[in-house]
Amino acid sequence: MPELNLISTGDLDNFETESKVINVSSILNLAQFQLSEMPPGWLAQPIESTLGSERIVQEFYLQAEPEVKFLYFYRGQPLSKIVADDFVDLLSQKPHALSDEEFSNIEMVVRDASEPEFFEMLDKHTECLGGRNALVVEGIWKFSDVQDLGIFITGSDARVIDELHFTAPKQLFGRFKANLEDILVLVEWRQESHY
Repeated sequence: MPELNLISTGDLDNFETESKVINVSSILNLAQFQLSEMPPGWLAQPIESTLGSERIVQEFYLQAEPEVKFLYFYRGQPLSKIVADDFVDLLSQKPHALSDEEFSNIEMVVRDASEPEFFEMLDKHTECLGGRNALVVEGIWKFSDVQDLGIFITGSDARVIDELHFTAPKQLFGRFKANLEDILVLVEWRQESHY
């Protein structure tokens, strides 16, 4: 049963002397990856889930800058077969920048990030991560000025999407983006795929 060795948010006053083990095995059993530890300096928030739904959010924040966050998100419901097929088709191609037409076919995968009134798109491409192709979408949420780099991946059931997001206020994002690389180095991607 994988466990993250992190400091509990309730123990921030004693973070130098006391460490708590936070068990997130229920998250890791659902995901297309395994993350058994976080780099030093990251703290876990309690796992959020919605009663009567399978929606799950596991959020971590950087102790030195709490507005810098990394989170796992599962929307709690599968995509339609049509959208899932388009997403699988996209991921089965060599990594590339997405055309507007390709992106319009998979808007349901990224939800509100596909809406220009909410999200200023900076980049959209596919990328190979740990031997698996994933969709990477980066932009700025207009109402909060938070920059978000989202990674969207699917497995043997193409309708189920796992998401990883690295977010920070726009003015901090560039300074802390290297922290995402530190996390991704620790991710073990499951090799199960639909494409």
